[in-house]
Amino acid sequence: MPVLTAKILLNSTRRAWTQIYEQNSFVALISLEAGEEQEAASATEKGHEALSLLQAECASSENLAQHLPSIVERLYSTFSANNPEVAACVVLGDYIYFAKKGLSEIWAIRDQKPYRLSSDNFSGRLDFGDLFLLGTAEFFKRASEGSLEEILKDKSTVDEVGDAISPLIHRSDDPKAGGVIIKAKIVPAPVKEVQPEFTRPNVFKRLLVKLAYKLPEREFTPNMPGASRRTAFFIGVMLLVLLSVSIFFGIKQKGVLDYKASYQDRLSRAQVLYNDAVSLKGSNILAARDSFTQAKAILTSLKEEGVTDPELDQLKTSLDSQESDILGQSHIPASPFSDLAIFKSDINASDLSFSNGTMAVLDTKGERVVFVGSKSKETAVSGKAAGPLSVSTADGKTYVLGTDGISEVDKLGGKVIIPTDSQWTSPVKLAAFGSNLYLLEKGGVIWKYPGITSGFGSKQEWLKSGSSDLVGNARAWAIDGSVYVLGNGGTIAKYVREVKDSFRVSELSRAFGDATSIYTDPSLDSLYVLDKGIGRVVELDKTGSYKFEYVVDEARQAGGMVVSQADRKIFLLVNNKIFSIPLK
Repeated sequence: MPVLTAKILLNSTRRAWTQIYEQNSFVALISLEAGEEQEAASATEKGHEALSLLQAECASSENLAQHLPSIVERLYSTFSANNPEVAACVVLGDYIYFAKKGLSEIWAIRDQKPYRLSSDNFSGRLDFGDLFLLGTAEFFKRASEGSLEEILKDKSTVDEVGDAISPLIHRSDDPKAGGVIIKAKIVPAPVKEVQPEFTRPNVFKRLLVKLAYKLPEREFTPNMPGASRRTAFFIGVMLLVLLSVSIFFGIKQKGVLDYKASYQDRLSRAQVLYNDAVSLKGSNILAARDSFTQAKAILTSLKEEGVTDPELDQLKTSLDSQESDILGQSHIPASPFSDLAIFKSDINASDLSFSNGTMAVLDTKGERVVFVGSKSKETAVSGKAAGPLSVSTADGKTYVLGTDGISEVDKLGGKVIIPTDSQWTSPVKLAAFGSNLYLLEKGGVIWKYPGITSGFGSKQEWLKSGSSDLVGNARAWAIDGSVYVLGNGGTIAKYVREVKDSFRVSELSRAFGDATSIYTDPSLDSLYVLDKGIGRVVELDKTGSYKFEYVVDEARQAGGMVVSQADRKIFLLVNNKIFSIPLK
């Protein structure tokens, strides 16, 4: 058998029942209680029903590893009224696959150290000497982690471990305390027999037999007429040809079988990983993404090797259909929205802002702002602002940070409203929010200019130099009431009322490559980060948790990004063009 086991069970009662089911490489632990109704069937009766169901499930499944999570789920849901605990595993080649439901636990023992496996569905490659424990909650109350560490010293076989754990379990008479120690034999995975795609060898065999009957029954003599000799010669040639063809197709048939055997184990592994990912996506999205990524990598490898198989095509279809939900990714191409060079041939678009359905594109060469409607695509141009560095819009007004200071511009012209200040060291970004203006310095210092009736009041050091909360090498920012500052390496700091918040980016599918821009506003529930290094726009919630990402080639060259909730679009500024991506 592919597995060796040592069972530790107590006598069943009407109230509770625990049993181990084995079939070749499959092992399952089931524990049930009697129903609460007075006339309910006993736990033992329900247990026998469960074993019958499990036996039927195993008999009807061609690939136990692939269907293991669904088998365990059906068993659990069928006996949900009996407080079930179910844990199962199956060995395929040098991999072992697990699934569990309820309060049951699964532990791995490697190098005589126990490790609790927390996911409900998972798989892994076997190593020589690995042991596994499947047990109920009551079992592991008695065989605790501390007890196991002591027990496992100098013990390497299932019988040695079973003999050491058994006294701990038999101190109680609770039938719910049950478990099994498992050791898997690492053997090559069985290869599913492949039926040839043709039946021609059988046809040729029948032709050979028919032709053989046409040979003359008498012995060959030198006096045979010439016609008979020619007939015999012709039949001999045909037999030789048919024999050669039959041998050729026989060799080809063997080649088909050998070809299938060369990748079947990897294909089965990818199918199991895909099923793991689907079953985990509602409870452990990180584990689901890991399994999905592994399955996709195997699929890509097989495709690159030129493998053709209907099962592989089906797996690809399944992966494609689930990729968006599990990986949280969209690969929809960005669509051209507006070519600014048509409107202004010598434009050099470098920054982008958005407010009230209008995008403001900063033209550093023309020292102007080009306005583009997010729905109508209507285009207009502003008055000049000397040496422009950054643009921001709010409440229908547009502000430009330039060499002369901060200017307010519109379609009729522009004027400096805040002159350059000697205390500015290296301003990089301007932001308008509400009635206030904010200026971000490269070192992370933030200046605030409060709005007053006649314009803007004196500057205030909103985030002071020397503060430990500064983001060094600040590159971009966004304001929605809170202030988000993007630094080198994709670091993001969030400030609420001038105090740094406990914001932390988490659950990213991949670390940021080169994050250059960030965007949010009060109408959005998410924070968007432009990652030029990988070529994507990452969507985070406003606590920093990963939600989704839009993978597009245009993101690698984008110089700016804004998001419109009303239009349900992300807009990217790329080489004097604006592209749009539909929001999920």
